[in-house]
Amino acid sequence: MKRALVVMTLLVLASGMLAGCAADTQEPVEILDNAIHDVERALGRYVQIDPNGPAEEVRRATDRVSSAWSTVVDAAADVDEIDISDAQAAHDALIEAVEDIDDDMAAGEAYASIEEYVDAFEEQVDEVHDALDVH
Repeated sequence: MKRALVVMTLLVLASGMLAGCAADTQEPVEILDNAIHDVERALGRYVQIDPNGPAEEVRRATDRVSSAWSTVVDAAADVDEIDISDAQAAHDALIEAVEDIDDDMAAGEAYASIEEYVDAFEEQVDEVHDALDVH
């Protein structure tokens, strides 16, 4: 009787642990969706930059965008029907534009010099997000 009670208790505990693990597992599309939202939030950081601050603030904001984008790239590898090549090209163009920012520029001037690349990248990220069709 005690043995049966111990076995039942262990089974209940094991099933609870497995249920907890299953709840934490996300589907690849959900992971990609969350990663894209992180990129969108990182892109929003550009508007928080003090235009009179140093150009380095624009570089730091771009580093955040780029870091978030790398998560999208990793997540997209697990979603067969998603093509991120245009968004990757827009990201690469943004990074090249940021590399051309002069250290003597104010942040507002630095951002103005890359704004078209930020907009193009954001548009491509939106297209990838729309292709997910999760909303």
